[in-house]
Amino acid sequence: MPQYYIEPQYCVAETFTLTGPEAEHAVRVMRIVPGAEITLFDGMGKKWRARVAETGRGELSGQIIEELPAPVARLRADLYFAPVSKAAVSELLDCCTQLGAHSFTPVLAARCEHKIADRFETKSESWRKTLIASCKQCGRADIPAVSAPVPFGQAVLSVGKGVIGLLTGNAVPLVDGIKRLELSAGESVAVFVGPEGGFTPDEEAAALRAGLVPVSLGVHTLRAETACIAACAVLCAA
Repeated sequence: MPQYYIEPQYCVAETFTLTGPEAEHAVRVMRIVPGAEITLFDGMGKKWRARVAETGRGELSGQIIEELPAPVARLRADLYFAPVSKAAVSELLDCCTQLGAHSFTPVLAARCEHKIADRFETKSESWRKTLIASCKQCGRADIPAVSAPVPFGQAVLSVGKGVIGLLTGNAVPLVDGIKRLELSAGESVAVFVGPEGGFTPDEEAAALRAGLVPVSLGVHTLRAETACIAACAVLCAA
């Protein structure tokens, strides 16, 4: 059943009205007609089965039939990533959203090459479109939050329990790192993934002083976006 994003204010008294790009896609691309059933989600964790009653140019409306379950991952994975390129960021946002990441925060690490802070408002609007498309693809009901870029040192001091990907002798496999944190269901865990070249020794030391657990994703050196995706796959399935 096709899933579409609708802002909460457009679901009123068991009725809905879908407008804008979502409605255009439903009517013009998917050829939704009166009587068809669709799934709606509000981006805040709720989703519904609905029946279309009317379609028009750039709009369709109908009745809410029932609220549907919206499963979430056992752990709330908050991803702190050091961006490297526009394409890489788009890929990690897409895949990590499908896997269940709870939030995304770009961190300004010493070896970052991508100027993520430049025109961030424009970037965040584009990213949100990626997140919505990913939610539609995977059937998710909540859209992950995206925060403005923060300096690495500030970020490591602002989190509670967390892990950081390091290629050091003290790093443990990610699964073991999760066990070491003794996380309960619904608890948040921060995941720090570095840029190309990794974190600097000073950044690593700051992270360890802040209590982050050094973890490894295997014997090979992964691309930054691949590391984000791999970490989310492990955490969100835990």
